[in-house]
Amino acid sequence: MLRPLCLCVALAGLLAVATSASAVPILDGSFAGFSGSETVIDFDEVALAPFQSVTNEFAGLGITFSPNVWFENIRNFPNFDGASMANFRSTSAPGGSLPPVAFEVAFTSGMTDFAAFFASNSGNTITLTAFLGVAMVETLTFTDTTCCNGHVLGFSGISFDRIAISGSDLIIFDEFHFENVAEPATALMLILGLTGLALAGRPAKT
Repeated sequence: MLRPLCLCVALAGLLAVATSASAVPILDGSFAGFSGSETVIDFDEVALAPFQSVTNEFAGLGITFSPNVWFENIRNFPNFDGASMANFRSTSAPGGSLPPVAFEVAFTSGMTDFAAFFASNSGNTITLTAFLGVAMVETLTFTDTTCCNGHVLGFSGISFDRIAISGSDLIIFDEFHFENVAEPATALMLILGLTGLALAGRPAKT
């Protein structure tokens, strides 16, 4: 018979396997894997001025941005819908252009799935890194081979509350989809793991 501490370790291992087995990076995919009740932000929800710097304007919808993200309404790329966001400011902006920068999107609560349309120049490599607190959870890289099309990039089946996004060139993005979906298998393993922890804290019978 397993000792309580051994049982706890074994169940924790099963929990880790169950969680990692469902983690799927979304590389030039689609939004088909979402539940249908996810939050979708297309950046038309808030009235903003062209080239306005955006940080917490969408906090009420569940996301905030680090500085150096700008609002745009001048792109007519395939798969984009009206307004979009960018990690640079173009020459059309009052005051002149600003170069592309890395940025982060933070979620007001923990998420399990995220994807969005990302467009860039041909040859640009886009990197998305998901974090839970200070811990890196998952990363993906995608090299755009066709200028100015919307490619769906993101993560599915992981736990995160922040995503860092960078590229070797400009990035324009639209249609944020995100949700927190508890998976039954993972939830069961979590319950078993917590039970194991409780057992480990009990004194052993002699």
